[in-house]
Amino acid sequence: MNTQPNTITPLLSSLVPVNLLKEALDLLPTYGKAGTDLGCVNWRDAFQITVQWNNNSCLECYVEFQRSSDRNAILKAAFDRFAPGGTKPMLRDTYTIWERPEYVFHAPELISVNDIVAICIERGVEVTVLYVQESPKARPVFDVMGIPLVPGEMGKEWINGEFHPYSRHKDKCL
Repeated sequence: MNTQPNTITPLLSSLVPVNLLKEALDLLPTYGKAGTDLGCVNWRDAFQITVQWNNNSCLECYVEFQRSSDRNAILKAAFDRFAPGGTKPMLRDTYTIWERPEYVFHAPELISVNDIVAICIERGVEVTVLYVQESPKARPVFDVMGIPLVPGEMGKEWINGEFHPYSRHKDKCL
C-alpha cells in the first residue's frame, strides 16, 4: 500500500482545468484533422514537448524540461499511453550512421497538458508549462481558460503551481 501523500492532485489542480481548455479550444477553428499533436522542440536553453490541438497553431502549449533525456522519456511515456494502436515511432536520421526513434504522434482525442504533467509528476520530473498565444485569434481563449493576458503578454508560464506572465524575448524564438 502506498502511504506517500498524493502530491499530483494539488499540483494538477493549479493548471488550467481540462473543461476550460476544451471550452477555449472550441472557440478556435479546426483545420484538417481534429485531435492532439505531440512533438518536441529545443528553445529557451531547454527542451520542450509541444502540444497542439485541432491542427490549429493559434494556441500551443509547451511542457519544458531542463534535460533532453527527461523530455524524451516523458514523450515516450505519453506515446505509450495515448498513441492510437498500431502507431509506430518515427525514425529520425541523426546525420550519423544511427537512426533513433522519435515519439511524436497525432491522437484523435483531446490530450490535455494536464495529462502530460501528470506523467511528469508520477516520474518525479520537474517541468514548467507555457500556454502561448501564437496568433491574435488566441487572445480571447486565455480569458476562457481563466488566465487572462494583459497588453504585452504572449502567454502564461506555469511554474511550481503558479502562473506568471510570459513574453517572448526577441532572441529566444519559439
